[in-house]
Amino acid sequence: MKRIFAMPRLLKSSSYRLWLLLLLSAGLLGVFVTLHHPSERVIVHFAPDSTLAEREAWSVTQEIELAIPALDAVVIRTGQALSTLEQHAVVGIAEYDAPLTLLQDDDTDNPLDALSEPMRPAPPPDPLYAQQWNIQAIHAPDAWMRLPRQHDISVAIIDSGICAEHDEFSGVQITGYDFVEQDAYPQDKHGHGCGVAGIIGATRQNGIGIAGLLNEAHLMALRVADGAGEGYASNIAAALVYATDNSAEVINMSLGTPEDTLLMRRAVSYAGEIPMVAAAGDAIYYPAGYETVLAVGSRNQAGQAIDSNGADVYAPGVDVLTTGLDNQIVTMSGTSVASAHMAGMVALDLLTADEMRVDGTLAEMVADMPVQRLAGAREVKVFVVVYESSIPLYDPLKLNDLTLLDMTRSSIAHGYDNPNGQPAVEYVLADEPVVINGAPPAPDPNYRADYNYAAIYEDFDLCARIQAHEVDEVWLWGEANPDFGNGLEWVTNGPELQWTWGSNVPDCGRTITTMWFEYNREVALALHSYGHRMEGAFMLRTPCQFMTATYPWAGEQWLTDEDHGRDCDDSLSDTTGFVARTHANNGNVSACGDVHSPPNILPGTGAYQYSETNQVASMCEDWQRDGTGTYQVFGCERWNCNERDYQIWWKQNIPALGYEHRDSDGSILPNWWDYLWDMEN
Repeated sequence: MKRIFAMPRLLKSSSYRLWLLLLLSAGLLGVFVTLHHPSERVIVHFAPDSTLAEREAWSVTQEIELAIPALDAVVIRTGQALSTLEQHAVVGIAEYDAPLTLLQDDDTDNPLDALSEPMRPAPPPDPLYAQQWNIQAIHAPDAWMRLPRQHDISVAIIDSGICAEHDEFSGVQITGYDFVEQDAYPQDKHGHGCGVAGIIGATRQNGIGIAGLLNEAHLMALRVADGAGEGYASNIAAALVYATDNSAEVINMSLGTPEDTLLMRRAVSYAGEIPMVAAAGDAIYYPAGYETVLAVGSRNQAGQAIDSNGADVYAPGVDVLTTGLDNQIVTMSGTSVASAHMAGMVALDLLTADEMRVDGTLAEMVADMPVQRLAGAREVKVFVVVYESSIPLYDPLKLNDLTLLDMTRSSIAHGYDNPNGQPAVEYVLADEPVVINGAPPAPDPNYRADYNYAAIYEDFDLCARIQAHEVDEVWLWGEANPDFGNGLEWVTNGPELQWTWGSNVPDCGRTITTMWFEYNREVALALHSYGHRMEGAFMLRTPCQFMTATYPWAGEQWLTDEDHGRDCDDSLSDTTGFVARTHANNGNVSACGDVHSPPNILPGTGAYQYSETNQVASMCEDWQRDGTGTYQVFGCERWNCNERDYQIWWKQNIPALGYEHRDSDGSILPNWWDYLWDMEN
């Protein structure tokens, strides 16, 4: 678990350091103590024309609770009247600090310990996902399926802290500050902030508990309320400054105060254009009451809005499962919950760059996936079957649409420089997808590890349709389950038989590929699986180069076991090849990488390092048919440092370094899609 707690920037300015030294020397700076009389906490806004020396001289005579240099303000504890304070030349405006309220209904409970005893079936591997009505109500999976597994965004949670040791936050980057005890460890002692954080960022698909809206995001926990849920507006203001200075991209405030303080208004203004979300409550609360803050009301599972005063939008806020203290899963209700949902949706909106549509009652993330005909593209007609043997994490039909579109986009040659170029292949539906509400056919006893592909082909008379060229590929979406087989990423059968792993896919007289996709995995994994199907075509065409350049770790064994050494002769290589990934062997020169590893991966680094920033010289984006090309230096920025975009980039650019493969008419095949087309047709 990665947790990084640091001193806030508001404590790092040179003026504040000098001020802090003076206060320490006077023995007047103490930790925050919750007061029984809020009127004794007074916010002092310094006069604009007062000097630093004048402010320091005045400060050593006061009992300082909190300093916010960025807003030229301090919070003091005093019995003086405001009018008396304002008579001092250094004081511009004095106002009473306002107590805050955590906007949560008093019905939090602990339904079960879902962490210690995972339930089966668990589709996806979050045992309580089926009970998370809130996730489906806001269409969060529509955004998830288009994003990398790790959500690279920073969300500030201004609340009662976070339960950083909760199992649901394992692997989550947590930073922040405690404005209650003035230290770098914002540990929640109340439970409210823990619950809000779980809605926003509980780890998804980790085999326990629930799914949060963001996965492996950066949660910036800013503690402003103590174990009794008490705190002050001034701490919210200080937390807003911290969040702004530390590059928060979204700010959530599931709390508020009925009093409109100048300090809070100034802090909201200081945050500028950072999206700010706050709970609306049953009365006018601030910061939700400010124009630039999105005020969120609560709605129940039936879609009914719960009374909220001044709400701009509504989101789920009744009986929502989330994280609790002591590693528990609890239910939580209130506009606090609704605000957390909206903050998560705003973050997903920023990540997907889609327009967030607000219908006046609920913000919904909806994927816009137009399908258009592509003049000049070869059609690959795909027959799709969905076996919904359990509740899918993602909508399989939407996953399928996205995969069709991404695979089509993947056939734009050198698409990095030409993203709107002409795709060579268009993946289209042979028919409307067939959705089976249940498990696939029972496994063949001889192939229990696989789906029963032979039975599936028979169920839909696929061989006849394949022979008539009505179907070019078969895509199956289902659940990995030992009761009916886990499925294989891809299997190919037919006259030009290649890797099948001993599966029972029938020979229909044409070389045909059957893809199996898990509907609880992101689109990136479907593209990943299809990459292995492409490698099979490369293996068929250039086995020597493929086995020694792409998989040098297996090449020697392949040569020895199959006695291929004499066949390969001088074509063996571990530094060239259109999918060679190692770059250190050839003076930092690389080809295009492979499915598991981009071209900039150092030897020994391991697979799946799609966010590796190491720079490499590669010909992949500028290879020519005659074997020449221009080397360019780049790192993961080419594929936005995520797997989905890498799988598209990789397909758009391979092969490289001049391997010549010729079509039946003698012309050079320019890219992977022609290898596949030539083989299957």
